Amino acid sequence: MNPYSLLHAYMGRSLNGIWATGPYLHNGSVPTLYDLLLPATCHADQKNAECRPEKFLVGSREFDAEKVGMKSTGYDGFTFDTRLNGNRNFGHEYGTRPAKGPGDLPMLTKEQRLDLLEYLKDQ
Repeated sequence: MNPYSLLHAYMGRSLNGIWATGPYLHNGSVPTLYDLLLPATCHADQKNAECRPEKFLVGSREFDAEKVGMKSTGYDGFTFDTRLNGNRNFGHEYGTRPAKGPGDLPMLTKEQRLDLLEYLKDQ
C-alpha cells in the first residue's frame, strides 16, 4: 500500500466527546448545544423569545458547562457573524418552532432544553 494514499481522502474527526467541543454545525455557526436548540431567527410576533446568536466570539478555551460549548462572550476573541454568506446558522431546528399539525413535535421550553443538555452530559 502506498503510504501517501491516505493523504488523498478527508479524514473526519473522532466523535468521542463531541458534545463538549463547540462551536457546532458544519461551519461552526452555533456556539453551544443550548443555542443549537433555539430557532435560527426570531420573528416579530415572538416577544422575549431566545434565538441563536447572530454574532458571537470564538477563540476561547473555556468550557461553558451550562450551555455546553465553548465560552462565547466576555473576552477578546474573533467575532463570528452568522449573517455573512458561508456562516449562516439556519437549519437543524428540531423542537424550535410551535407545532402546526398533529404529527409535529412541540416547541421545547427553556426548562426542556436544559433538561436535554443534562441528559446529554450524562451519556
